[in-house]
Amino acid sequence: MRTYRHVVRWKVNSDVTRPSGNNNTMDIYGCGSMYAAAVRIPLLEWVEWDVQAAAQTRAVYAKGGESGQEWTNLPTADELYFQASYLDASSGGHRATVVSTATLPDNSTWTALGVSFTPGQVGPVLYSLRLGINSLAGWVSSAHLYVDTQLNT
Repeated sequence: MRTYRHVVRWKVNSDVTRPSGNNNTMDIYGCGSMYAAAVRIPLLEWVEWDVQAAAQTRAVYAKGGESGQEWTNLPTADELYFQASYLDASSGGHRATVVSTATLPDNSTWTALGVSFTPGQVGPVLYSLRLGINSLAGWVSSAHLYVDTQLNT
């Protein structure tokens, strides 16, 4: 897993965890660059090698901040999403990208940001979690985003 620490701050948090998830989460806070937020730079990336050419489903779980760290306006599906880039043809290197459509319903519910796809050949899949705020009106500098970094099938 790769993180982009120059864009936002993060720390490993073992106090806020998802039941049946990892024993710690990524606590993401303090967007350091509004430019980065506008271009939806990846917060986290995962690579899974040799994914089979068959129907696949993957997800990561996220939730808003705890007390005092809440979002005033939760990000939309266009602002916070999980995506997968995979080889979509039976040969060659052409890639397709699929994006999650789920949204966080509130600050306290762990929500699956999931994608389904069918690779055309066995190969690597690049997953990323991206955040970008369309309107600064909803951005609260104290807002936290908790991510269970376990890649779920």
